Amino acid sequence: MPAALWAEAASWAKRLGVYQAARALGVSYDSLKQRVSDSGTKPKGSAPDRFVELSGAQWLSIPPTSGPVIEWVDSDSTRLIIRLASDNSIDLVGLVEALRRRV
Repeated sequence: MPAALWAEAASWAKRLGVYQAARALGVSYDSLKQRVSDSGTKPKGSAPDRFVELSGAQWLSIPPTSGPVIEWVDSDSTRLIIRLASDNSIDLVGLVEALRRRV
């Protein structure tokens, strides 16, 4: 494929994500991923360099939660993770409704 077409495919991959762009364009996922990484920018869905997840539980001697875990991932890759202790409860229907209204 000509370089100009690969550049355009890489541009789409940066906006849509490598998997979706490769699938829509009918090109090799690995080749497209390599082209995007060669361009020096991260595709959509890549973890930002500034994010680090920390838990203070080990320093505060708090036992890890053993209850339910709720994970919400939005179409724009926004992620919310809620970890509950086994004796806590949550209005899951209300939470989902609130998250959907946010969109």
